[in-house]
Amino acid sequence: MLFDGPHCLFMLISAVAIAGILVLAYRFLKTDTAKNVFLQLTALAVVLIHVSPIYEDFLRDGEALVPSNVLFPIYPCNLAMWFLLIYAFLPTRKGAAARVLGEFTLYLGTVGGIIGIAANMNYASTPDLGNWSILAGLLSHSVMLLGCFWLLAGGYVRIRVRNTLSVIIGMSLMLLDGFVIIQIFRAAKLDPPNSMFLLGAPLEGFEWLDTATIGVLAVTVTFLFTLAYEALALPAEERTFSKKKSKKEVNKNV
Repeated sequence: MLFDGPHCLFMLISAVAIAGILVLAYRFLKTDTAKNVFLQLTALAVVLIHVSPIYEDFLRDGEALVPSNVLFPIYPCNLAMWFLLIYAFLPTRKGAAARVLGEFTLYLGTVGGIIGIAANMNYASTPDLGNWSILAGLLSHSVMLLGCFWLLAGGYVRIRVRNTLSVIIGMSLMLLDGFVIIQIFRAAKLDPPNSMFLLGAPLEGFEWLDTATIGVLAVTVTFLFTLAYEALALPAEERTFSKKKSKKEVNKNV
């Protein structure tokens, strides 16, 4: 049952912990090396918490049932987790590819993390925080949020209108990922999962919220959000669409 006492308490503690850790990290981690180590440890922690229920099952029962989304990035939050890990361990983050990866991970991980905590279907079906599998699912999303917020606080990603292009590219990769996973399951003669929601809407009763609709909404919201951010947080000459910027460039070329 979502939004019962324990669930709300977890969300509150999670929000306070994420904010507190970010403040401490921003204040005390000043070198690039320290920032990178923090990002890498956070990304590793997400993966380790995500797979930890398998080991808990095995150590308790002598065998373990492995969920499909542990073996494959079936859902958007799974993909965000692996993207965060890849970005954290890139030997260099210069270039367009790294920038696109970082920007898309920020948005995908943030949205996926919030939804994964607030609307966690595993917790809804088994509202028991004493069950490590359930608690680990919530914790992994919380730590992923910490890592994604650090992409901003640590200066790895900047909010700009160009983020919209990164989201478009990232959504295309999501579709490719979902298609490949579905084909792998079919090739193995297994019922394919609803990977990246290509086989149906993620929520019952909201069939209109299909993959195409989610994609259009994601791109539109990203564009409007980044446009509003630039208008509110940046001087006119630094905005993507700016008459002052255009005039300045024209005068420079004269």
